Amino acid sequence: MKTFIYQCPHCSESCSIEMQYTGQNIVCPNCVQEFFATKPEIDQTLSVPDKLPFFKSGRKKILEDNLKQLAEDGELSSDEEESLNRLAEKLSLSRSDFDKIIEKLFFEELEPLKKQIEKNWSVSDEDLEIIEALKRKYGVKSLTISGWFDFFRKVYLLEEKGVPPTPIDTSLMLDKTEIAVFEINTAWNQTRAQRRGYAGASVSIPSGIKGVRFRFGNYQPITSQEITELDRGILVVTNKRLYFKGQSRNTKVDYSKIIDATIFTDSLKIDKQTGKDDWFTMNAVQARYISSIIGFYKSA
Repeated sequence: MKTFIYQCPHCSESCSIEMQYTGQNIVCPNCVQEFFATKPEIDQTLSVPDKLPFFKSGRKKILEDNLKQLAEDGELSSDEEESLNRLAEKLSLSRSDFDKIIEKLFFEELEPLKKQIEKNWSVSDEDLEIIEALKRKYGVKSLTISGWFDFFRKVYLLEEKGVPPTPIDTSLMLDKTEIAVFEINTAWNQTRAQRRGYAGASVSIPSGIKGVRFRFGNYQPITSQEITELDRGILVVTNKRLYFKGQSRNTKVDYSKIIDATIFTDSLKIDKQTGKDDWFTMNAVQARYISSIIGFYKSA
């Protein structure tokens, strides 16, 4: 922590004051009298060596350390940001270099929360507050959090807040009271019996005729149930059903007919009251979101 030297107005002795205690009344350790330690100019609070490093990485480290110091109080003011901009110029660093340092520190501190969000599959209101506090801390104006952040937030709003998904436009003809809320390119699959050769035993008996033998026995085809792709197209999720429109085949499943929705890393399985179960290819996050939509409207 950086310290500043003040002269006590009561006893004229020097006092070493840490940055966090400036801008307020303090007690002189020598005469035990109270006086106001004027907050130093921001530029005075920056730590810059007399001799600047030759390599850019060293100069960037100086800027990063000063950013950390000014952000310790939880909010980077516009004056502090401007002071850091001047420091960056002095260090022959561009605004782009400065922004990358901000982004680096922001995401380093965000990482534990990011892991928690991925574990819970949702972004709560408390999570958003933490993210906004981090933005204020590092003076972040606009920064996109990549990954599945938006999907996790929608899952939270559906399951915890009861907020319905936002309607979207679709080319499908829907019922009067039906709205589309999500759509995705996918492949429609069902289980089908596949033949894998034959099995059985036979006995060959000479017939007495040259080149002719009698064979007795029984051969049965070997079959197994395998997930088989039926068509590729678009799966539209509405407030009433799942509607798949393929290149040559269509299918629909009303929510009232769905028993369960199972999430896999590469697909969503729909268990129905009647007929074969459907499998739609997608990643696990998309499957999680669709299963939340199904649960929301089935319980409505």
